[in-house]
Amino acid sequence: MHSLGYEFEEVVNGGAQGLIVKYRQIQTGRIVIVKFFLHRITFNIESGIYRRIQNEYPQLQRFVVNVLDMQPYPPGASLEDIVGEAELIITRRIMNINNGGGVIIMEWLSGGDLSEPEQFIRILKNPDWYKQWRVFLEDVKKVCLSIHFHHNDLKLRNIFFEINSPNEITFKLGDFGHSKFPSPNIEYAELERFDSWIEHEWDEIVEITKWRLSLIE
Repeated sequence: MHSLGYEFEEVVNGGAQGLIVKYRQIQTGRIVIVKFFLHRITFNIESGIYRRIQNEYPQLQRFVVNVLDMQPYPPGASLEDIVGEAELIITRRIMNINNGGGVIIMEWLSGGDLSEPEQFIRILKNPDWYKQWRVFLEDVKKVCLSIHFHHNDLKLRNIFFEINSPNEITFKLGDFGHSKFPSPNIEYAELERFDSWIEHEWDEIVEITKWRLSLIE
C-alpha cells in the first residue's frame, strides 16, 4: 500500500473473508478504507457488484460508498508487497492473506457504521438527521426494487454515515459480498419472490428504527 501512496492508520474490522484497514493517502492526507480479501472468489464477487453498480446503475451508485480502486493481488505477491509496513499487524489477524484475493479501496465516511446503538439513537434524536434517514431508506428501497438488487446482508453495520453539519448527514450503503441480481432468464413468479426478499430486508431496517425510537420516546 505504501508503494501506492498510502500509509497505515489502523485495523478497523476483520472476519473470515478478510480485513478492513484504514489508510491515509500520503500526498493529500485523505483517509480511505481498504478491504483486503482472503480469497479471490470473494474479491471477484464483491468487486463485480461494485463494478456493475458503477457501470449500469447510477440511480443506485449515489447511495453507495464510493470505490476509488479495485485490484487483485499480483501473482506470487508476498504479504509485504501487499500491505507494506502493516505486515506484522495484519499477519496476526489473517495469516495467509497472500494466498489469493485482492483489495478494494473506498472512501472513508468519518462516522463509521450505524451498529453502535448510542450513535444510532443520537442520529434518530436529531429531527433533521432522522428525516434524512427516513428519506434514505425510502429512496434506496425504491431503487433496489426498480433494478431488482438484493443486498442480502442488510444491517446497520453495512450502512455508513458522515455528519456534515447539525442539519445535514450523509448515509451510504456498502459491503456487497452477499449481494445479487436475478438471473436474466428468471421466471416472473420467481422474480416476484426475489423482490419480496428485497422488500423484506429494507422493512426490517425500518422496524429496527421504530424499535430504537421506542426506547427514547
